[in-house]
Amino acid sequence: MRITRGLSDTELLKELGVRIRETRLAVPMPQRELAARAGISLRTVNSIESGNDVSFLTVIKVMRVLNVIENMDSMIPEIGMSPIRIAEKQKPRKRAYARKAPADRWKWGDER
Repeated sequence: MRITRGLSDTELLKELGVRIRETRLAVPMPQRELAARAGISLRTVNSIESGNDVSFLTVIKVMRVLNVIENMDSMIPEIGMSPIRIAEKQKPRKRAYARKAPADRWKWGDER
């Protein structure tokens, strides 16, 4: 199933649970080993794979054990700094002034 904004929260949790289960099986790793390595209970692994609500920290622990933590980068990509923010962070420009020539160098043309 493709994850779209049209999915309900419940449907999204179920799909994420399915994907975590499929990833675990592809490794392959039993639920008991995943639980032990992530520092969570077997019941929690069951809850995740069943699509039940668990803490985000728990999901991060599971993703780390399954070696898919890098996928978080595509889940929530880093937003670059906007041009306005970049300009705000730069030092203000100093105003450029024309240098005045010393008065003794200027002549009106009729002076010798």
